[in-house]
Amino acid sequence: MTQISNARYCILAALTCLLAQSGNAETLVDLKGHSIEAKWVSSAFVQHIPDQTYETLRIPHSLKIYVSSKGRIFQYAELGSGNSSATSATVISVTEIAQAVTLRENQMRAWDFLGGHLTQITKEPEGFRIITIAADLANLSCTISDQIQPDEKTGKYRGIGEIAKTERWIYSLKTTEEGCHVTKGNLFAQGQD
Repeated sequence: MTQISNARYCILAALTCLLAQSGNAETLVDLKGHSIEAKWVSSAFVQHIPDQTYETLRIPHSLKIYVSSKGRIFQYAELGSGNSSATSATVISVTEIAQAVTLRENQMRAWDFLGGHLTQITKEPEGFRIITIAADLANLSCTISDQIQPDEKTGKYRGIGEIAKTERWIYSLKTTEEGCHVTKGNLFAQGQD
């Protein structure tokens, strides 16, 4: 399967989860020239694949993106100090809407607008992870939805840990805390469009 057909497959598979999203819809044009910074904590019940042990994990997440005036999405690495200083941001990816990128073996990621909201879809070894950002530009705020969708064939979700890079089965994922805000301009770097 090509990268484009994989991206379309990701989008179609995730669409059923996104139809239930509520709130005002936004478009790429609305978000151009804005930075979005989101932090949230997920509670996940997992089974570690190497040793078959189970545990409930509290997993902190951070997402920092800028939607350029050209519609490109710049995603930045988490800054070690928690500071949003423009001098210390590192770009980890630059993509266009609906353009899939390969992260590592058996894992691809794409950004798109689904259900009227900016959505990051990650195809995991089995299943999908879907992060949806619902922006409220009038109040410069946003909400985050972080969901997993099991693989259609196996009925399971097998993801790769973002930090430890170990594979695990994830049986449930729930966002327990969140903070999300929108800023006009690029909060993380200068001269990127």
